[in-house]
Parts: sequence; structure tokens; C-alpha cells
Amino acid sequence: MKHALGMSERLIGDAVGVGKTAVGEYLRRARVIGLAWPLPDGMDDAELERRLFTPMAFTVCYALFGSMLLALTPFEYHFSGTGTDEALIVAIALVLMWRIAWRALPPWVAVGGIALALGSFAAAIGAVDQGSALWGAVRWLGVILIMFAAFNVLRERRDASRRMIDIFTASAVVVVAFALAQKVGVDLLVGAPYLSGQPDSFFGYYTVYAGYVAIAATLATGELLIALGAHRGRRSMLYGVALLVILVGVAISTSRGGLLALGGGWLLLLAFNVRRGPVFVRGVVILAVFAGAAYLATPRATVVKFEQRLD
Repeated sequence: MKHALGMSERLIGDAVGVGKTAVGEYLRRARVIGLAWPLPDGMDDAELERRLFTPMAFTVCYALFGSMLLALTPFEYHFSGTGTDEALIVAIALVLMWRIAWRALPPWVAVGGIALALGSFAAAIGAVDQGSALWGAVRWLGVILIMFAAFNVLRERRDASRRMIDIFTASAVVVVAFALAQKVGVDLLVGAPYLSGQPDSFFGYYTVYAGYVAIAATLATGELLIALGAHRGRRSMLYGVALLVILVGVAISTSRGGLLALGGGWLLLLAFNVRRGPVFVRGVVILAVFAGAAYLATPRATVVKFEQRLD
């Protein structure tokens, strides 16, 4: 009706007995997954519904949340201690996850989010307080799903994804700045770390902080690659400085999960570009240069502590 007859969303809704918002959502989903009129030959109603609503992704998301919450039970986590922010994050994720169309996500966003989730849960295995670490990982899973949904919602607006990454990266630089302040004993605004000597900035636990800066580093690396490929000097310089700061933030956390998330994100980022020769080579060079620069910029005592934790 929209394409063949040129009807408005309100008229379509009146004709089929649904609301204007529902019609707009169906049209949005079709745009996100690349469906245009006329539909491809051989696509029936069942196939159209499957593509529009991606039931498998929806089921997987709920299964992940359910399994992660059940995983907390052996650690005797008391849910009565859950704060308003945690409850809000999980609730929003449950409401928005159905809007995620995986094909619409930039590869480095999907890679960074998956790496962060896996790294957070892996870090919880050897954490001092496993219950808190697991709950932090569940919260991060919720944040990641909210971010994925936001990319889908904003995808129709030109350059919205890039602006979101700019905000995420700039926020990560601020977060790292406060973590560095904690590292030298200045607890302004954020207070003392939950664990002495383990900076967590605005976050309640150092592994959660490490996961945040790890995903920010993956996103910043992807944007740096794009900026260099487009010969945008100023943007390349800004993202280069931001990436270096964020990598130092990962290092001072001394979190094995954060390092795992960063390494996984970088490897998958390269894998996505393995067939694009110049981009792949540029990516390898960037990773080598910035990993070395971050290593040199990290205090020696922190490097030694990190090496001891990895042994």
C-alpha cells in the first residue's frame, strides 16, 4: 500500500486495523534489512515474517539473559540489593532487544559488543567476588543490547552511527581520566575503588570498567581505520590520541577479561577486513603501533602487576 498506492501510514493503519506506529515499525524493519518493493520472487508471507521479526535472534537474547541470571544462583547473589540503575538497564534491554536487526549493525560494533560480553563472563570465573562480577557481566549484556538497538533505531538518520561512536569514545576518555586519577590516589567525584589498587572510575567493579574501555577501544580502532582510509587528518589525529588514552585505561585495570575482550575485538575486526588488502594491512600496522605505544605509556609497576596476573 505504501509503495504501490502511495498511502500514508495512518491510512494504511486504518485500512488493516492497526496503529500508525505499528505500520511505521514494519516499514522501518523492511528498510533496515534491505527489503524493497516489489518483493523478491518466491518470498511468501511466512518468509517475509521471518525476516521482519528475526525470531531466532529474539529467542537467543532471552535465552542469554535467562541463563546468565540463573548462573548467579550458585554464588548466592541477593537480588534485594539490586539498584535502580541495574533494574532499569535490564528492563530496557528486555524491551528493546526485539528491535535489533543484526545485519544493520556495523561489524566493529557487533564484534566489540560480543567480545565485551564474553570477556566479562570469562573474567568472572577468576574474580575475587564472583557474584558481583557475574552481575556486572549481566548488566553489560543489557547495555550492549541497548546499544545494538540504538544503532538500529538511529540507522535511518545520516551519520547517526558515527556520531554515537564519537560520543562513546569521548565518554570513554573521560572515564579513563577518572580511573587514572584513582590510580594516583585522587578520588574526586567517583570515590575510592571497590578493590584497593583496582581503578573502576564511575563503575562499581574494575572488570566492568575494563569491559567498557575495551569495547571503546575496539570502536575507536574501527573509526580510526575509516578516518585514515578517507584521508581525514584531523579526525585521524583525534581518534589516535583517544585510542592511546583508552588503551592505557585498559592496561591500568589489570583485568584479564578486559584484555581478552580487547584482543577478541581486534582479531575479529581484522577478520572482517581480511579480504580488503590495504585496509587489513593498515589495521595490522595500527594495532602494532598503538599496542606498543600503550605498553610504553603504561607505568612499569602496572605492567608487572598485569604480567603476574596473566601467569
